[in-house]
Formats: sequence, C-alpha cells, structure tokens
Amino acid sequence: MEWALETKILFTGMFLLFLTLIHWKMAIESVEDILHRKRILGNKTLWVLSILFITCAGSIAYQLAHGEERPQQRQTAKHNWDEWRY
Repeated sequence: MEWALETKILFTGMFLLFLTLIHWKMAIESVEDILHRKRILGNKTLWVLSILFITCAGSIAYQLAHGEERPQQRQTAKHNWDEWRY
C-alpha cells in the first residue's frame, strides 16, 4: 500500500511538472508574438499580464484569438563575406 501512495505522488508531481513546462513554453511564445506584432486585439499589457498570471488559460485565450495570423519572421542578417576580401 505504501508503494502505491508513493507512486501516485510521484506521477502527480511529474504531471504537474509537465503542465508547468507546457504553460511556460506557451507563455514565452505568446509574449514573443505580442512583442513582434504591430497591432493586436486589445491592449498588449493586459494580454501579457493575463498570459503570465492566469496559468494556461491566458496563453490558450491568446492563441485562440491570434493563432492564425502570424507576423512575418524577422529577416536574419546574411553577410556576404566576399565583400570583405582585400
């Protein structure tokens, strides 16, 4: 019986850790998306606060409201090293 209780506690902890990791991954992606957008539905500050402090629900709400339309990816600077030759 003691083994079963310890196993339940272990699996519950692992599940909570898994949910926490998913929440923070979604939160970081959502906040990055907000920072790169020029316009969003509503106030940017309120979205960021809801994403960070309303666990999972804020991130999911933002993804539902803004998931389809993604801003263009930033262009990375490509160096032409041939120009630097002497």
